Amino acid sequence: MVVKTETAVDVASKIVKVVVYKNRAQLFRATDVCLSPGDYSLRFTASWQRADRNSLQVAVSRDTAANVLLRAVQFRSETITTDVRTNVAAVDESIKQLERRERDLDDAVAQANAGLYMLDRVRAKALRGGKVTNAATYDLAKWEAMVTFVEQRSTVFTTMKRERERERDGVHRELDDARNRRRLMAGNLVVATKRDFAEALVTVVGEPGGAARPLNLVLSYMVEDASWTPVYDIRVSRTARKLSVTYNAMVKQAMGESWDDIELELSTARAHTGGDPPALSTRYLSVYVAPRFSREAVCDLMNDNIDQILCRSERLESLHVQKNMMRQMMPAAAPTPSSAPPLPRRTAPTITAAAVSAAGGTSVSFRIAALTSVASDGEPVRATISQTEFPAHFRFSATPKIDPHVYLKVKAINTSVFTFVAGKANVFSDQQFVCNSALPEDVAPNEEFWTFLGVDEDVTVSRTTLATKRTVTSSILSGTRLRLDHSFRFKVRSAKSLAEEVVIWDQLPILEDKRITLTLTSPVQGDGAPPSQPKFAINDLQFIEWFVTAKPGIETSFDFSYSLEHAADEQVAFR
Repeated sequence: MVVKTETAVDVASKIVKVVVYKNRAQLFRATDVCLSPGDYSLRFTASWQRADRNSLQVAVSRDTAANVLLRAVQFRSETITTDVRTNVAAVDESIKQLERRERDLDDAVAQANAGLYMLDRVRAKALRGGKVTNAATYDLAKWEAMVTFVEQRSTVFTTMKRERERERDGVHRELDDARNRRRLMAGNLVVATKRDFAEALVTVVGEPGGAARPLNLVLSYMVEDASWTPVYDIRVSRTARKLSVTYNAMVKQAMGESWDDIELELSTARAHTGGDPPALSTRYLSVYVAPRFSREAVCDLMNDNIDQILCRSERLESLHVQKNMMRQMMPAAAPTPSSAPPLPRRTAPTITAAAVSAAGGTSVSFRIAALTSVASDGEPVRATISQTEFPAHFRFSATPKIDPHVYLKVKAINTSVFTFVAGKANVFSDQQFVCNSALPEDVAPNEEFWTFLGVDEDVTVSRTTLATKRTVTSSILSGTRLRLDHSFRFKVRSAKSLAEEVVIWDQLPILEDKRITLTLTSPVQGDGAPPSQPKFAINDLQFIEWFVTAKPGIETSFDFSYSLEHAADEQVAFR
């Protein structure tokens, strides 16, 4: 049996490409070597602490594939032993020199302390109780010269003391390190160190002793502590009615090795180390037997869980309120065709810094055009994916019942080839920062999206209470009934130069008791609506949405009224 023996070769390699996922990254490490025909163990030395050892792969470039046969690739560790007997004398001599330097510095610090003590004695002799003794008999010039001398010498001694103490601290650290190294050598003739490396077993084809042939190998593997997140700079031009989206990626890594001038690719997929599908666990069914508790046990259980029940109730109420507000600001139902805003025109991207390298049903990859460097310090590095400009549709939204301001939001269609992944956004209006916002959901190509631009004071919407009328009626069948009539008036004005679309929100109460009746008086539903009445819609949460076209300098007004009726002897309350 012939056993192959490989020639071990340590090869230098460089990270040339990185594919960053949401929770890790795939590194591609390349090397160029020239080898004569034979069997080799090519050893790649790098930072392997964060590497997934099951993901290691190796490939040969197409130009040099005919020169080599790949046999295996694997991670290996080897123990390197070093004879330290020749180093013992050198370490002992280093310890002696450091100890001698330590004593010299101790003497220097003691000398500085003695000088400061002497100056304190001189100062104490010249002063008694904080006052000058027989000040009238002193020569002021000599007195001033003595004070100056004392202060100058005190400064010199203080500075010398601090410098020597700082130097002595450094000598202490060196001395501790040297003593630790000497302690490790005691009783040991050799010191063993462990080295990890990736090994590629290759055979360079050709006749033995033939000319060396070039090889280009690329090692790839997965690492942890690497990720990227999208961040958008959204700029809106109010005059040109354009929306510009700068699509950035914040890339960071802390794998222990910097990425210098690498080809960067970003993927929206999540890389997993395991490929096995989940397995079902056994499920049993039996007749339930209710546990029996004593009265005291039930009371204790209720007291223990009442706080958890109340907290859960508050969380559900909070989620309900958030859901209502989200549906209020971004309704699921689209406006009627007659009142729907026109769609923005589709345009091509203006600036592209990346390309879509791969797209799947649930993920997409972006290839950054410029070479990128990312330090291994966990600090994010900005890489621009694209900058695209879209036509924008403006809409003003107001809820004067709870907020007197009018807010501007802008709609556009993603006509680029890039999927905008949900993430944080910085919003600017005419080069002025507006707010920190976000894209809450992914925006695929040809999908529309909205962004908010904050308060716009050129459009105003007011809500005035006209009357709250109380009417009491009596009948044999229904008894005494109380009727409450609520009336409000909305006024819309615009100082814009063009007609603008304004959406006004209000609401009707949701009845939780059948003994209460509600009648909507205005706006009028159905065919009997007056021509001047704005178009409106009511959703299942009883939110009313009016669509008004605000013309420059022209005030638009409309009324909102409804009535509530219930038994006069019953109390009703909003919640």
